Amino acid sequence: MVMTNFILHFQAGTPPHGSWGGLPKRGSLSKRPEPRRSRIGDQFLRWLCWLLAVTGQGLFWLATRLHRRGVLNRRRSWRLIQWSSSLNQSAIRIMRRARW
Repeated sequence: MVMTNFILHFQAGTPPHGSWGGLPKRGSLSKRPEPRRSRIGDQFLRWLCWLLAVTGQGLFWLATRLHRRGVLNRRRSWRLIQWSSSLNQSAIRIMRRARW
């Protein structure tokens, strides 16, 4: 008995129903059009993304400079670096979700 219904067609090196290619899952393709987004909202998200990234870089620079000069101890400089990292992660999250 030959079972041809269970043969999965996929590209080499990719999962058959994954996000790297292959066949899409059933029902994953929506027939509804994508909702329209306002330009003002997009501009605000871009501005916010840049603001978060620049602020994160500034905090990192400030933490390293103050620690090297002996103004901040290791614990407080580490806290500033963590805040810097969280701001950069927020900017990256906004960039990934955006459809510019």
